[in-house]
Amino acid sequence: ARGTKFIDRLRQGDHGGGWTTLITGLHRLTTRVGDAVRQGDPVGVTGARRSNITVELRRNGRPVDIIPLVGLA
Repeated sequence: ARGTKFIDRLRQGDHGGGWTTLITGLHRLTTRVGDAVRQGDPVGVTGARRSNITVELRRNGRPVDIIPLVGLA
């Protein structure tokens, strides 16, 4: 859109076996392509204002409903 400034950052993590995580809405990234990231490591920072972070789990490139995986279904 004209006049719109996009500051979102996207981070995709590859967990192996066809599993990936897609994270959007980060203001600043704290990792680089090829960095090893362990559970609990930060991958980015949100902005000072309202943040809308989206985390999507994917299997072979397709979104996965995480509700059954975390025992909420």
